[in-house]
Order: sequence, then C-alpha cells, then structure tokens
Amino acid sequence: MSVFRLIDALLLRPLPVKNSNRLYVSQYEGISFFGNPAKGEWCEYPMFQRMRPQVRDEADLPAISYANPRDLTYGPDEDMEKPYFQYVSGWMFDSFGIRPALGRLFTVNDDLKPGGHLYAVLSYDYWTRRFGRDPKVIGRNFRLRLLGEQQRLADSPGMPSNRYDLYTIIGVAAKGFTGVEPGTITDIFVPTMMNPLVVTGATWFRTFVILNPGVAVEPVREKLHAVFRAFREERAKDASTPGAAGDMESGGRASAYRAWSRERGVGLGASQ
Repeated sequence: MSVFRLIDALLLRPLPVKNSNRLYVSQYEGISFFGNPAKGEWCEYPMFQRMRPQVRDEADLPAISYANPRDLTYGPDEDMEKPYFQYVSGWMFDSFGIRPALGRLFTVNDDLKPGGHLYAVLSYDYWTRRFGRDPKVIGRNFRLRLLGEQQRLADSPGMPSNRYDLYTIIGVAAKGFTGVEPGTITDIFVPTMMNPLVVTGATWFRTFVILNPGVAVEPVREKLHAVFRAFREERAKDASTPGAAGDMESGGRASAYRAWSRERGVGLGASQ
C-alpha cells in the first residue's frame, strides 16, 4: 500500500515570490535499487513532461535545478570564472511573478527544444557585483564549460552538438530574487532545455508545484503520484532488459532506469 504525507521543505528559505502560500515542492519516498529505504526530490525530465499536463488546470509546475558553480568565461579560456548557475523552466519567472530589471526574462518559447535557445538571465545581485549595473550587459556572450557527462550527451541524438557553450545574456531579474537555494545566491539562470540531461533518465532537478487559487493539495498529489508510479514501473521494466545496466549512472547519480524500482509514494512538501 502506498504511503503519502505532506513534508515541510525546511531547508527552503521563504521565497520572495507571489502565491508563496500555495507553493510546494514534489518529494517522494521508496525503496532504492539496493533495497534500502530512501527519499528525495530529484526528478527526471521525461517524467516531468508527463506530470505537467496532468495537473495543468490545477497547478503550475516549474522545474528548477540546484544552483552550482560552473566554469565560464566572457573572454579567453584563462579568464574562467565560477558563478552559481541554475537551470529553470522558461515559465518560472512568470509563475513566480518576477519582473525584469533590465531586458527581458525567459518565456515558455525559450524552453521548448533541447539546445534551442542559448539564453541567460542574470540575477540583480550578480549584475551589480560583476558588471556594476552596466545596461550594456544585454547582448553580451559567455562560454560555458560543459561537465564531462554533459559533453558526452551533447553529442547524442537529438542534441545539437557544439552549441551548448555559447550563451547570450537577454535580461536581469528584479532585485531581491536570488534563486531558491538556502544560503546560495544564484548568479545566472538558463532554460532547462539547455541541459543535455533533458533527453536522459538522469535525475537532476526539483519539481515545484504552485497550486491555483481554491485548489486543494490532495487531488494534485494523487494525479502526480499516478504519473510517478507509471513512470517508475516503466523504468523498472526497462532495467530488466539487456543493456539497461549501461544507463544506470549519469553525472554520478543513479539514473531512473534502475533506481526506485519499488516505489511507495510521492508527496508535496510545503516550501515554507
């Protein structure tokens, strides 16, 4: 029997976004491939693409990765910097009610095709620290050094090769919004579709849930759980087929082809 519960996401700071009282993060519990109880927030993009339309009338689902320092340069290779970098859904800023301080922010159309829109939005804090609020930052380019796994996946079918390192800055987010990480100021945001892992079963981001006014949590949770269950069962079947073991690891994390083969539930944890 599946077990469901609401878990407060205590590690998330209160977010300066609209409708924060209706903001949740998807969490799940289960038995790992190794047989031990486990829980987490990571999600695979193929599963996320199934979840979002199932609750379209009740909630909005932005996908947001954790923020991590990444090597990039605005000039030659010897001038590499390590700002905090985060992949976000193209509709995240609109969903959170975040306005641009300069230029424009992402839209849904910026996050439809893998590798299709190599755009970047800066946080106001980073724009201030790095560029002294120079309005000429719009249109500047930087080159991102791909991680080893991403470099390999960038050459896989469906991913335009040699296009994942050159980004163009299109805007600056409003002052006060620095991402969703406690104690971390995100410097640069890019669309989720710019991560080559979107075409794999790797787990690398969290699914946030913003309930529409008047919508209860339980019906949304049940719909998300149904998608979660079906997706995990498919992955468990895939894992039993010859050759599936080669898909187990991606970026140092167990992929969805092998993990969570005996799921027990999925819940919505309040973000504050």
